[in-house]
Amino acid sequence: MVRKIDQVYVSRETLDSAKEMYGEHFETMEGYINELLWWNKKLNLVSRDVSRETLQDHLVHSLLPSVMGLLDGINDWVDAGTGGGLPGIPLALVEGSKKWILNDIMSKKVAAVKQMIHKLNLLNASGKAGSLGDLELDSGSGIISKHAFSVQEILKLMDNKPWERLIMYKGAKESIEECKEVEGGYSVLVYIFNFGKDESFYQGKGLLVVNR
Repeated sequence: MVRKIDQVYVSRETLDSAKEMYGEHFETMEGYINELLWWNKKLNLVSRDVSRETLQDHLVHSLLPSVMGLLDGINDWVDAGTGGGLPGIPLALVEGSKKWILNDIMSKKVAAVKQMIHKLNLLNASGKAGSLGDLELDSGSGIISKHAFSVQEILKLMDNKPWERLIMYKGAKESIEECKEVEGGYSVLVYIFNFGKDESFYQGKGLLVVNR
């Protein structure tokens, strides 16, 4: 069992800050959406019928760890199971001083991500195909993942690797239940979004943060 599972409710003001951050980088974020929509017709990186408005929601969602300060203190990050570059590309756009590796087991997806990184001139990001378990991590690295793994699965893949913090985008209740089965002396914090009924995209969602 983990030592303790703490829960924190995240206010609407935090979401407003993420939306403001999106607005500050509007042209680049929209450029990424253009690239994602173009590649999606070839590789199915996200749902085939996804709208631009929904992708905008996904990008704002991706930015929440940044405005919440959850990336502080760690300079090297891996986006595990990045798919079409979420959340790694939006975070690399706003966290330019940090190094980002976008990892996925599907080489075709990573090839597309590399092209998007090049098109967006993201000098602090790179793509790496293969299993997360085979990836070499620098000491004190952070791992971030958006709906790609279960908690137990990703912890098993990172066993004996020098990571420091894990951030997972998950349902709040799902996070709590999964962590009940985790063994080891981890510190777990579940952030539960409390953004109001008018923000249906975030209903039931949260962020799971695991520290060693």
